[in-house]
Amino acid sequence: MVGRHINDMTLAATLIDAAAGRGYDTTLFAIFAQEAEVVIPSTTSRRAPIRYDRHIYKARNLTRYDKLARNFLAAAHIAAALTYWCN
Repeated sequence: MVGRHINDMTLAATLIDAAAGRGYDTTLFAIFAQEAEVVIPSTTSRRAPIRYDRHIYKARNLTRYDKLARNFLAAAHIAAALTYWCN
């Protein structure tokens, strides 16, 4: 414990090897251990913003609604109609 108001996760990286309790079991360490690429922007209030690839983030949002079969089928119909119309 520290005497000032700071987030526990700022000290977790230094303590994780010595006293790894369940409270410090965060997915952030697992993600960094896998060398994953950050594609989500950090909050605007963060002091040191995390760099991310805007193109991958945009593509992530573009493919988000194709998870349902009806949405995918509708997109396929639109693509087929555009292909027929343009040719």
